[in-house]
Amino acid sequence: PGYITIDFDKNKAVVGEIIKATISIKDIQNFSGYQVNIEYDPKMLMPVNLSDGSAYKDNTNPTSGNLLKNSRFTPLEQAAHNINTGVLNFGKFYVNLEEYRRSGNAENSGTLAVIGFKVLKEGNTYVYFENTKTLPNAITGTTLFNWNGERITSGYSVIQPGRISITNSTSTPTPTIKTTPTIKPTPTPSGFWVIVDTDDSSVKYGEEIIVPVRFRNLPSGGLSTTDMVINYDESKLQFIEGTAGSIVKN
Repeated sequence: PGYITIDFDKNKAVVGEIIKATISIKDIQNFSGYQVNIEYDPKMLMPVNLSDGSAYKDNTNPTSGNLLKNSRFTPLEQAAHNINTGVLNFGKFYVNLEEYRRSGNAENSGTLAVIGFKVLKEGNTYVYFENTKTLPNAITGTTLFNWNGERITSGYSVIQPGRISITNSTSTPTPTIKTTPTIKPTPTPSGFWVIVDTDDSSVKYGEEIIVPVRFRNLPSGGLSTTDMVINYDESKLQFIEGTAGSIVKN
């Protein structure tokens, strides 16, 4: 399925650095325009133009990507931010949709916009799509349009970026992933058993957690292979990677 996402060029930075955030789409059929609402902590980050490092104003349009740039179809962009509260609200559209449809060459994947965020303060912070009253009927702060001028109401997902860890140049970065989760007390059944659990029963939006898969009372001779299916809620969690444990390393 199609999606819209924000990608950072780095998730760990020091105070004073600039993080490049790229907003892009993939597999959005007959795409003709968008509007998004992005929120951030203005005490931690400041949106800037990547070309010269100048700070955004409330009407600054972000740097355009490689989509919606064909002058033949009359691209139009607009911005209505609230820099003081940490809100970026902007969009871009093709106005001449009849000519766009007639071309038969619809855009569907690529970069929409690029934004710089200057790091102001040490700590952990986030940049994310978020719904707002000024963008009604949005899907997690995003509204996409097809070449008929219709709002796309389904068939794509919104992928949020992860946490940004900010340090001073002399300090040690805060680990993004907890490496020593402990299992919560659980009644131990008899015989061979498997448990999937973590100590992170309460986490903040954007944080990453490790979920260990543990074996107990292995049969004599151990295991030669494992095969399992783990289900999770894709609307709330994004899988990153799986790594081997201490039992099946070869």
